[in-house]
Amino acid sequence: MNTAKRVAVAAALGLAAVGAAALTDTDSHTVTMTVDEIALVNLDDTTNITLTIVAPASGGQQPVNAINATKQLQYTSVVTPLATRTITLSWGGAGAPAGTSLLAEVTGIISTIGSCGTTTGSITVSTTDTSLVNAIGGCATGTGATDGAALQYTLQIDDFTLLQAAQTTNETLTFTLTEDL
Repeated sequence: MNTAKRVAVAAALGLAAVGAAALTDTDSHTVTMTVDEIALVNLDDTTNITLTIVAPASGGQQPVNAINATKQLQYTSVVTPLATRTITLSWGGAGAPAGTSLLAEVTGIISTIGSCGTTTGSITVSTTDTSLVNAIGGCATGTGATDGAALQYTLQIDDFTLLQAAQTTNETLTFTLTEDL
């Protein structure tokens, strides 16, 4: 093959290679990413609790308060910057039996991640929403048997002279997770 043909073939192959390498294409799209505000609260189980003032060990002694600490309050919170939430507790009915009151307290908070708030101490449950946990930021308490805010209820004797045998009241307790304003 003569030199001119070799140069022509090499040039043609070089142009073909450049032309093939120059063929490219792209495309794109926008991905919108959003984090929703989240406020979820539930009990580890919703079985009923019975608190009963029972007879003391011997005559002359006063009955003692009835206590139950078998429930965990579990919650998830995603808030806007600098925002916090509070969990309140209330009931909607007539209240505790005469001479008593119902106290509720979060005795500890076990969380899997985040800022799950601080307890407010023992509160007297009433028809008014009362803070039980405050300063909740972004958190998830978890869903295990011991995860969340450990609840303790106490049926407290306030006035022994007002106690009435066989007096029973049933109340539905409502926990509300709300944003602090």
